[in-house]
Amino acid sequence: MDPAKSLTPTPDTEHVPGPPGMKTISGSCRIGPSPGLVHLKYHMLGDLGKGSYGFVKLAIHKSDHRKVAIKFAPKPETEDTGYLPGYLYSGNSEVDLMNMMKEPHSPHIIELLEWFEDQDNVILVMEYPEPCETLYCFIKHNSGRLEHSAVRMIIVQIVQAAKDCIDHGVCHGDIHSGNILVNTASLNIKLIDFGCGLRIGEEYPNTEMTISLRTALKITIQSVGHVLREVVNLAHTSVPEEFQELISWCEHYERQLRPRDILMHPWLRKHSVSDTEEGKTAQAQSRGQ
Repeated sequence: MDPAKSLTPTPDTEHVPGPPGMKTISGSCRIGPSPGLVHLKYHMLGDLGKGSYGFVKLAIHKSDHRKVAIKFAPKPETEDTGYLPGYLYSGNSEVDLMNMMKEPHSPHIIELLEWFEDQDNVILVMEYPEPCETLYCFIKHNSGRLEHSAVRMIIVQIVQAAKDCIDHGVCHGDIHSGNILVNTASLNIKLIDFGCGLRIGEEYPNTEMTISLRTALKITIQSVGHVLREVVNLAHTSVPEEFQELISWCEHYERQLRPRDILMHPWLRKHSVSDTEEGKTAQAQSRGQ
């Protein structure tokens, strides 16, 4: 089947998604800073990661014993005063973008539960899915053992996560296999780390923190294409030739596809509730569960 016949790129004529069509602080799902000190509410357990962005720790809520991931991000030397008036502003772009992703919340995006600030850091408290590992590690550990249904289930969720970002007016900017978590029990995925993200649209005074919809789509689609190529290659799974061609289109941003156009591909449209259960069962069997 010629994928060109089943995929017609969506014309780029609709309004820019995001804050202009979203609620302001009043009646909003967005959250302001929590009072007090993060260490009084959470017990730190160990390091999850470090980098130029700061560091992330595994922690546990002292009251309900829920595990969370806590990111300590250094405050910028100069404050960004260009945020859209009337919308919750934290002084940290990652907090602002994750707040934008809460209306409505996407099951494929890591959720910001609350955030704190001290003299030096903005502190993000995020959900911690268990059991999980990065997409890269998951595919490597299960290379050659994943059924088509499981691979398809993962790919559909990756594309849906990218779509959800665009629909919320957010360009993630750093979609790769290390920024995607896979729940090894359910095969549900979560896109993490919005530290390189930008707001989509021309409405914001600070142009350094925004990106046009056209550019955001190009960055997102190319990143998704690279991830899909990596999943298919590392999993050592065969996919239809027309889907391989679709991946190539994404990597080179040919035909200017959008995430929803990718989801319309016939091979991905086979994904269903029964397919999901089949994928989970196959994965459990491959691990001897």
